[in-house]
Amino acid sequence: MKRINSIASFLTLALILSSFMTSGCNDNNGDGGGVTFPPPNPQLISIAQRGQMTPDGQATFLQLERPVGPSDTGRVAFRAVERVSDDTLRLVLYTGDGNVLSEVARNGDSAPGGGTYADFPQNIGVNDQAQLAFVGSTAESPDEKFGDTDGYYLNGEEGIEALIREGDAVPGGGTVFKLCIPGFLGCFYQYGSLNENGLIAFAAVLTGTSEDMALFLAGTDGLTELARKGDTVPDGNGVFDGFFSITGPNESGQVAFIAGISGTSGGEDDNEGIYIADESGVTLLAREGDTVPGGNGTFGDLDFVTGINDGGEAAFRAVLDGTSGGDNDNLALYIASGSGITELARIGDPVPGGGGGIIDSIYPTNPNESGEVAFAAPIIDGDEGIPNDSGIFLASPSGITRLIRVGDSGPGGEGRFTGLLPGGLNDSGEVIFRAGLFREDMEEPFAKTQPGLYRVGPGESVKALAEALQPVPPDGSKLIQTIENRFRGPNNGGLALFQSILMSADQLRTNSGFGIFVAQ
Repeated sequence: MKRINSIASFLTLALILSSFMTSGCNDNNGDGGGVTFPPPNPQLISIAQRGQMTPDGQATFLQLERPVGPSDTGRVAFRAVERVSDDTLRLVLYTGDGNVLSEVARNGDSAPGGGTYADFPQNIGVNDQAQLAFVGSTAESPDEKFGDTDGYYLNGEEGIEALIREGDAVPGGGTVFKLCIPGFLGCFYQYGSLNENGLIAFAAVLTGTSEDMALFLAGTDGLTELARKGDTVPDGNGVFDGFFSITGPNESGQVAFIAGISGTSGGEDDNEGIYIADESGVTLLAREGDTVPGGNGTFGDLDFVTGINDGGEAAFRAVLDGTSGGDNDNLALYIASGSGITELARIGDPVPGGGGGIIDSIYPTNPNESGEVAFAAPIIDGDEGIPNDSGIFLASPSGITRLIRVGDSGPGGEGRFTGLLPGGLNDSGEVIFRAGLFREDMEEPFAKTQPGLYRVGPGESVKALAEALQPVPPDGSKLIQTIENRFRGPNNGGLALFQSILMSADQLRTNSGFGIFVAQ
């Protein structure tokens, strides 16, 4: 298992695109000369900004972190570090819909199951039922700054409930020892997302049992064990040895994941598999060493699962062994269910939609309810010879559709795109993406390439959701400077969540704050 390879690939792509986003920026102030700045987006809503008064009027926002959402009803959640006085800070969790912010919990509050909250390390997800699943660390008393007991919690209409805490007994025997699972680069929480029924999936390290890890489904009705280290895998060749890349649950309670396998007949050649599990059992989707659809190669390293839709289809990327083209066709994107596996895209495939070239790598999104998966791809040997050529495409079993490519015109025909980094995918086939937009009319002190957040779908014109130098609510005194979005949207209404460093409208390039926004 070589998980570090896929992580390094993502970081490499991010660094390449970051160079596009910031190229030419400097710290000079100015009035913009004859440059026409992007007009306000009337559908851009401020959720919270640094320096604003908190809803209770007792503090100001200092840092805004861990945003999740938006749900299809537009709900988001985040953690805030707040300044109460010069020497007093507090941590608070919020949910909101762009109109009202509601406090969920703060450090020092009593936690269900005992102790007081000391920290909120992660937000898991927010759904249309106004529920928020989050990780909470608790201490024995409010005076302790650091928590020593982690738990997964669910906030809803009835308040906060503890889904699972370290020290709790679990079905099948043993107790939870750690929710943050030790790994090569530290410890990591291994969980999926929050579904509309208030369920989450997670892996935990156990104690008091001979097998020290298991995968669970958790809700307010209790825990269900889906798989445990040491269980025999469905095809009988080995036993589960660990659980990774957990996605789901979908609305049926199905969870897709990668499992390490020990005691196999092939040793390191068949010691990974991708599975779907629910209360009825575990189903094998793909196994390292199996022949791929079409027969050109076998599954090697199973990189990651991107998600599972309500139809039980899971999308994943895999490195292939023994292909006819060697390194030129040994990475592919698949969608799989209990009915079989379909290849959606492979490096070496010709780029659709004109411009020539071939796909050189694949960075996929979640699958939508139609079984489509969007992906970004570096492109080589294109007709125009564009440096760092890339595109975003929509793949399904019926073929690949080009959505946007480097060199394409921006909204309204202005500028051209120079770097593309995809976010999520909705059920209409729309994807959001960050991009650099190159404009010849940009003058000093501004770089000619400016960042923006955009949305595009099959047959649609590109829509600008947020662009650098665009004024933000409530009064336009601040402008967008940078944009950060990590797979947050679009929801099925086209709404996206993003973070932005802001600058003053009258002191351009002067850092003037930070905010969380939604836009469509």
